[in-house]
Amino acid sequence: MMDNRDLSPVALIAGFTLWLVAFGAIYGLQSVGCAFGWHQVMVGPVHLNRALLIALFFVTIAAGWFVIACARRRVARAGDRPHAFLEKIGLYGGWSPTAPSSSCRPACDLTQVQWIPSRA
Repeated sequence: MMDNRDLSPVALIAGFTLWLVAFGAIYGLQSVGCAFGWHQVMVGPVHLNRALLIALFFVTIAAGWFVIACARRRVARAGDRPHAFLEKIGLYGGWSPTAPSSSCRPACDLTQVQWIPSRA
């Protein structure tokens, strides 16, 4: 008999659900920052809006890797039980949105930042 804690439907969709929430949060923060004029407030060499977007991006990537770590533990615990295949699908579902997002540079391109303000 299978224990209810053995297989969670949430584990199957956790990676994509996290990506969906992160996508909405990042674009929501972008629009809120523009509406409140955060793109005009400097925080060191970057605008406040960009700094918040970068921070949220790294938080969501860390959360994605946490989902992957949890899925790997679930796969290891499943062993050769009948639901092990579904646990692997959950692991791959965590990898699918996290790995490509980890390799992109959406708002983190600091080569475009003007480090020394020009005197015009």
